[in-house]
Amino acid sequence: MDVGQALRFPFADRRNLGPLLVGLAFALGASLPFAADGPARLLGGAGALLFALVGGGYGMRLTRRVADGEQTLLPAWRDWRGMLVEGFRFFVVFIAWFLLFMLIAGLAVVGFLLVVGFEVDRGWVNPAPGSWTDIASSAAIFFLANLLLVPSLARTAVEESIEEGLRLPTIVGTVRRHFGVYVLAAFAIALFQLAQSSVGLALAALGWGETTLPSLILGAILALYAGLFSSHIGGQAYRRSHAPEQPLPPPSRALGAAT
Repeated sequence: MDVGQALRFPFADRRNLGPLLVGLAFALGASLPFAADGPARLLGGAGALLFALVGGGYGMRLTRRVADGEQTLLPAWRDWRGMLVEGFRFFVVFIAWFLLFMLIAGLAVVGFLLVVGFEVDRGWVNPAPGSWTDIASSAAIFFLANLLLVPSLARTAVEESIEEGLRLPTIVGTVRRHFGVYVLAAFAIALFQLAQSSVGLALAALGWGETTLPSLILGAILALYAGLFSSHIGGQAYRRSHAPEQPLPPPSRALGAAT
């Protein structure tokens, strides 16, 4: 897994400039409508959804391209209808996994409250919001979500099928057999998302709200970069985990080499 390459590749070839500019236009198209007020914001939200679907489809294409071995060049923005279809697949799989993890998180919170409630009655603990248990459980669920989302979305992209992205036993088996690859991928994406959130907090501290023009522009740039990074990492992980294993030498040849 080459995290550095995933960070550098958009800028490694001059031929990527055109696709980057188009991608930035789409990211802005998905962000700027939220700076409007009233009906214009509602209408802009519908347009933003369309832009987001096309952007999601582009990310699927990038993942498939990297999984096929192309590590440096961005795909061209062609076949818009096809990108809409791929974006729809992306969002269906993403939302399905999101709902699953929301259910898991809800059950974890209920279980935690039941256990803590009993302990409070006995005078053992005094839980407070934002305690280390809350932070640890949230981080664990977030990491688990990335750990399974990476192979599921990559599988959806490569196989071009929603069903393939929702095969839980297959995806869990892939993660189990290539645990190190997917842990590194999930950790890299989580760190990138943390850095992206930190930039947002820094902008808020400077007085740039979420709907101010500078904040929206910078947010669009970061969203584009985050999408390219995550798609590249997903493609790398898929390629690493599905590379054909090198066959062992025949026993006679191995014996001869040893003697």
